[in-house]
Amino acid sequence: MKQIELINEYVMNNSKVNDVLRALQKGEIPGVQASDIQTTFGILRNNASSILNCLFRKNKIIKINSRPVKFLANSIIYYFKNQYGLPEKNIYTIQELKKYLLDGEIQEKKDAFASLCGWNGSLKYQIELAKSAIAYPPKGLHTLILGESGVGKSAIAKAMHEYGKQVYKNENYPFITFNCADYGSNPQLLLSQLFGHVKNAFTGADKDKIGLVEKADGGILFLDEVHRLPPEGQEMLFMLMDKGEYNRLGDTTRQKSKVLIIAATTGMPSKVLLKTFTRRIPIVIKLSSYREKPILEKTMIIEKFLIDESIAINKTLYVAPIIFKALVENSYSDGNVGKLLSDVKLFCARAYYEYIQGKPEIKLDKTLLLEEFDQIYQSEITKNDKFWYSIEKVFPKGIPILPKKASKNFIRCNNSVFYKAIIRKITRLTKEEIEEIPFKKLFYYEKNAYLKMSNNCFSEQDVSLSMLQKNCLIKDLNSSVHFIDLVKSVMNVNFASKTYLALGIWLTTIEKSNYQELNKLEHIKNKDVFIKKVAKNLVNEYKLSKLWWQNYCQRENIHYNNFISALTALWLNCSIE
Repeated sequence: MKQIELINEYVMNNSKVNDVLRALQKGEIPGVQASDIQTTFGILRNNASSILNCLFRKNKIIKINSRPVKFLANSIIYYFKNQYGLPEKNIYTIQELKKYLLDGEIQEKKDAFASLCGWNGSLKYQIELAKSAIAYPPKGLHTLILGESGVGKSAIAKAMHEYGKQVYKNENYPFITFNCADYGSNPQLLLSQLFGHVKNAFTGADKDKIGLVEKADGGILFLDEVHRLPPEGQEMLFMLMDKGEYNRLGDTTRQKSKVLIIAATTGMPSKVLLKTFTRRIPIVIKLSSYREKPILEKTMIIEKFLIDESIAINKTLYVAPIIFKALVENSYSDGNVGKLLSDVKLFCARAYYEYIQGKPEIKLDKTLLLEEFDQIYQSEITKNDKFWYSIEKVFPKGIPILPKKASKNFIRCNNSVFYKAIIRKITRLTKEEIEEIPFKKLFYYEKNAYLKMSNNCFSEQDVSLSMLQKNCLIKDLNSSVHFIDLVKSVMNVNFASKTYLALGIWLTTIEKSNYQELNKLEHIKNKDVFIKKVAKNLVNEYKLSKLWWQNYCQRENIHYNNFISALTALWLNCSIE
């Protein structure tokens, strides 16, 4: 491999998403500079600077206009463009990077609702309502949150409180929560808790007592299970919301309170609440049940619960896809997310017990599924379960859950770099050299560089199930898995788990966009010699690659190119254990 190619690879390996964000957070300049190349490759600084600028002119790397000037790989810009809206350019200032990347990270961290799964997805509309309710002057709008038990009504209310502290710039912004069901059988005591009472207001009232309404003055009073309030209590709340006034039990003196009411109920408001009460609540937020959420958000909720358990025991969990399938597809009509959390904790507890009994790893597999799960979840995943079958193949050992907060960064292994290195090599060599050099030596350095790049990509990041769902079309992942299975079956070979993951991801539409680009390279010097060399030395790899790409091109109605089949065959050969 030429020196310029090695330096290009060096820049790629030093252009990690986490490193860029971390450097910006520390006030440092991310990327590679000429002195790094000088030290690593033992060349003169002027030569290092010249090579970096040459790569820049060829659009291989991007420049950060700073002192010292630094460079990053082009591939990282694709990620930042999609995740942060960074404009696609070849030169950036450090201020631009901070604006789009650092401020974007800070903004998400500052958003009071960002901890809620689906906050920028299925909950986006509900959160906009919640923010509107809090921010409306002078003290916000009273809000009613509807939804089944366990859908996250309390979590939304707590997030609204956090948002209120930001809006009103008041860390002492009160938040008082009260579950009306706790006193549902004793209406008098319930009203006393809420509004307070004076001495001798009722039997046992031996002194004055302030209520929660008074404690929440200037902030939020969250009333869960508000339908358990008796009609008298609802009328009193109506007066509080309408005029900002209330009476303690047994007292005729009006008290003032600037409290914002957030109420929650599992019932239908028209059936369980008085009209005089509900008509004073302008904001109504309806939360969907767990079974109504998109599969990606269900996955994220499950992953969050599993990560919490992994952190609690400080051990990595390996979760069989059948466990995810059961947890994602179970309706959880009773207890909702709360019941889901209980199941996750139970699975982890049982797996941990088996681990301390001598098992080498903490693995959550189908043996943990309880009788309450249908038989379908206790059986093997079949090829008919296309989604889960693909995931099971990509994670043959189980989906790893590490004892740390999941990274949101997903760095794709860019195989086009490998292809272009091969193309440069066969273009540089003569026909006679390609024919005479033994195949194993022909692309020795390029293959090693590819394997290093692939291993670095998948060993330095957490590749979770939700990441795959965000970045891959599952139907294409399924097709890719079938191709890899075909290669394994016909050739009786295996792939390392990391390489298997890289293969599966590459064969989806993430990298298929490069097909059209490579397809345009019709006049590559020595292309036919290379194809013949591959066909002779990698017979099975070439036949299988050819079959797969021909089917793909026919399905997508695009032009088939034998050269790409030969490249794929070489790539497969690199990845076999």
